[in-house]
Amino acid sequence: MIFQNFTVDSEIHLRAFDSGWDLHSFAKFRGVRVLPDGTTVLTWVAPDEHPWGDHDATYRRCDLCFEQITILDITKKNLDVPLSENQTLSEIAVDDRRPMRPLSSADFFLTFWFLGGLTIRIAAAVARLQPFHDRDQREASGGNP
Repeated sequence: MIFQNFTVDSEIHLRAFDSGWDLHSFAKFRGVRVLPDGTTVLTWVAPDEHPWGDHDATYRRCDLCFEQITILDITKKNLDVPLSENQTLSEIAVDDRRPMRPLSSADFFLTFWFLGGLTIRIAAAVARLQPFHDRDQREASGGNP
């Protein structure tokens, strides 16, 4: 997977566009979408005050877009925890363990764990962060992603 315009700085933090993006303390997970071309989009929104835990941040939403998906695995292991807990990211991990089928040497997983037990594991060719100033803004190209 190639990170086109961001890095994973820690287990809850991304770096992109000269800003930090704290996806645990300063953002809520809005959901995951799979587009007709297979692109998978994970969306977070931030509060108006102190978004992403960075005083200089101006963006209110970010989409993590994964292109040329080879694996998308979504599980919910803890059914006793309220679903609202899945709005809070617990950890992001870069996992280089290979699946049963062979993948190229650039392939690895990004795994997202949430407090409510939701786990999203993705292997893709490309990952990029798409920032938005408005929480509900769509891209000018017709709303995708």
